[in-house]
Amino acid sequence: MQAFQPISPLSQLTEKKREVLLAAYKLGYYDIPRKITSQELAERLCLVDSTVVEHLRKAEQRLMTRLLEQ
Repeated sequence: MQAFQPISPLSQLTEKKREVLLAAYKLGYYDIPRKITSQELAERLCLVDSTVVEHLRKAEQRLMTRLLEQ
């Protein structure tokens, strides 16, 4: 587990949401074009696709809220 400064928006995420979000980023889910699909990401993380999508959406929502409220 990677530690983040308390002021980091990533510190506001649950460990699981942070794990999924960071894996998605590192594996190219946010690249254009995508290098990995949510289904492939789910397989890599041993999770169900819908769970991965839900974790990503909630993490993105929390980060966007934090970013836009500043």
